[in-house]
Amino acid sequence: MTVKEVISAALFKMGYGEVDFDEMTSEESALVQKMLKCLNLVYQQIETEYLPLTKKETKNFSGGTLEISTLSKPLLYVVGIKKDGVAKSFKTKASYIETTFDGDAEIEYAYLADDFLLTGEIADKRLAKWLIADGVVAEFCYAENMPVESAAAYKRFTDGLKYLKNKSLRLTVLARRWPQ
Repeated sequence: MTVKEVISAALFKMGYGEVDFDEMTSEESALVQKMLKCLNLVYQQIETEYLPLTKKETKNFSGGTLEISTLSKPLLYVVGIKKDGVAKSFKTKASYIETTFDGDAEIEYAYLADDFLLTGEIADKRLAKWLIADGVVAEFCYAENMPVESAAAYKRFTDGLKYLKNKSLRLTVLARRWPQ
């Protein structure tokens, strides 16, 4: 899904008409830029609180440390470190990660994605367009001092995210017969 599709869906939910992204007036352009800022805030909230983006890399821990700047993405937090398939303990410091071993190991960590541009693409397949649009509407209404609309959109947004986050924790009660 594209950024333009999400912003169009958010504008539709707010009662605005269609926006031609190629020929916008100055008012429409200002509105779309506000929506884009709200989209970036919402996506960062999704990444940090609900559904983190994770990456696995094999790195060399020389002297029991790994400089955080050597990772390919900006570190949010370390999920785990495995050496030869065995989980290892670690401590995260301000600029490096400290372990009790030397050598190559696989590190899994959460990271923040770069901000979206208007011409960008949202490649996260876990999220639906309507869900992100609800978050954008909630942020926009909050910024524009519309608390009732913001609260309603925020509730839909967080309910959807909680469902996605806890999807694997669903319990199924099998049909049973009562004892005779």
